[in-house]
Amino acid sequence: MHKIYHKFVILFLLMLLGATGYASVNNHENSSIYQHPLSAKNITQFNQVQTEQAKFYHITGDFVQTRKMALLSKPLVSTGTFQLIKAKGLIWQQKKPFASKLVVTDDKIEQSIENNPPFVLTAKQQPIVFAFTRVFLSIFKGNTQAIKEYFNIYFTGDTKHWQLALVPKGSPLNKAIKSVEVTGGRYADSIVIHEAKGNDMEIKFSKVVVK
Repeated sequence: MHKIYHKFVILFLLMLLGATGYASVNNHENSSIYQHPLSAKNITQFNQVQTEQAKFYHITGDFVQTRKMALLSKPLVSTGTFQLIKAKGLIWQQKKPFASKLVVTDDKIEQSIENNPPFVLTAKQQPIVFAFTRVFLSIFKGNTQAIKEYFNIYFTGDTKHWQLALVPKGSPLNKAIKSVEVTGGRYADSIVIHEAKGNDMEIKFSKVVVK
């Protein structure tokens, strides 16, 4: 279940913010973004950024994902491509160190590794996971109210350059994720995920094309 939550938080950010650096920090409280909770002072700029992101209906690009784990001396690095079609869902295709494919739609999450048969997770099997997934898909479509139900939001910047942080308000997300930090301009440049167990993951995007 932890792996599923980890995946759909990543998917949510792609859906919310489009997608191409940012340095990971071990203690999120040391980052200045947390001095800017969403309030009357920055809500206008936040809404402007969300409005711009919601205009995209087709996003493609490459990703480099680096995961730093406390028990490993070297980070785990994976690379691949992604495609997000607003009306259909997300395809997250890893190429290295091994091939895998993750497809997310409103009612199904399907993952395949190498040439093995795909593993399919449905809304009936995991209603909580899909409750969040539907929220995330609705956010990508321009509905930002849903995010406020599950996250405390921190924001600074404008449509040219912005930084966003999300901190789960409670269970079950806070059992897997401590915080998520995103930076961007026209679309998101990078995502940093601080896991509850002390591990960090950074995802950087390149060759991004939006329509």
